[in-house]
Amino acid sequence: MTEAIENLYEKIGECALNDAENLGGRLLVYCEIEEGSISADLVYEEAGAVPLRLRFCSKEMRELLFTLWAASDRAGPEAWTVFAMLIEADASFEARLLYANQIDLNEEPLERRTRVIRECFGDVGIDYSRPD
Repeated sequence: MTEAIENLYEKIGECALNDAENLGGRLLVYCEIEEGSISADLVYEEAGAVPLRLRFCSKEMRELLFTLWAASDRAGPEAWTVFAMLIEADASFEARLLYANQIDLNEEPLERRTRVIRECFGDVGIDYSRPD
């Protein structure tokens, strides 16, 4: 991993922590991207709330994710399709990249996101009512 890509991971983590209002625990940055299209969300444990909160990523976050995707594309033969970064309460994080040949093309993006959320948080409800 290059220093530039490491810096992007750090900026993505910082941006996510800044964008997660009333953060009370772990935070997931989930993104699916391809040429001309990006879908990016934050899903996190909100302080004092039982269901997880889902928010759309800010413009700044989407730009950082696109920059990472473009840089990764130049660094290898194939660009990733799915990015998932789980940030723990102590700000440590784990990031996963999935490539087109690693995903089930019959699985809808919403199903894929829901599965990743369950892998990270267990079978917990999600509040979709305040995404912006």
